[in-house]
Amino acid sequence: MIGILRKLFTNSELRDAALSLYIRVVEQAREPEFYRSLGVPDSPTGHFDMIVLHGILIMRRLAGDEQAAGLAQEYSNTMFADMDRNLREMGIGDLSVGKHMKKLASHYFGRVGAYKGGLDGDEDMLREALRRNLYATTNPASHQVDAMANYVLGSVSGLQLQPHSNFADGTFEFAPIPTGLDAP
Repeated sequence: MIGILRKLFTNSELRDAALSLYIRVVEQAREPEFYRSLGVPDSPTGHFDMIVLHGILIMRRLAGDEQAAGLAQEYSNTMFADMDRNLREMGIGDLSVGKHMKKLASHYFGRVGAYKGGLDGDEDMLREALRRNLYATTNPASHQVDAMANYVLGSVSGLQLQPHSNFADGTFEFAPIPTGLDAP
C-alpha cells in the first residue's frame, strides 16, 4: 500500500501535500467565528484545542482511505514538528522540549479518545467531550456547544464525501462555521 503511494508521490511531494493539509487545518482552526460566536477560549490552549480537533477530523477521514496512509503519517509528523518548533519559539529550552512534547502528545491522544464516541454518532457524548476539552476553561451557552457539535458532525460527513485529491492538495472544505451565536 505504501509502495503504491510512493509511486504516486515522491517524499518531497508527500511532505508538501502534508504541509498544505496542515496549513489548511491551522487556517480553519484560527477562524475568528469559533472564538467570537461559538465561545471557544481565545487563548493558546483554545487555539491548540481547535487545531487538535480539526486534525482529528482530518486523521479520521484519512484513516478510511487506503491511498492516504502515507499522507496521514506525514501529516502527523508535520503537526508534531510544528508543535516542537512553536515550543522552541516560545523559549522552551532544548532540555525541556521533550517533556513538553510528551505532554502535548498525551493531550492530543487523550482528545482522540475523548471525541471518538461522539464522532461515531453519539451527539450527547460529543457535546460532553467538547465541554470537558474544548471549553474546559469557559462556561459556554448550551446553544454554542450544540452549534459546535453540529459543525463537527457536519464536517465529519462532508469530509467523507470529498475525494482523496482534495486532501493531497489542501483544497478540502470543512462544514460552514455557524455565526451570530454570541452568548446572551
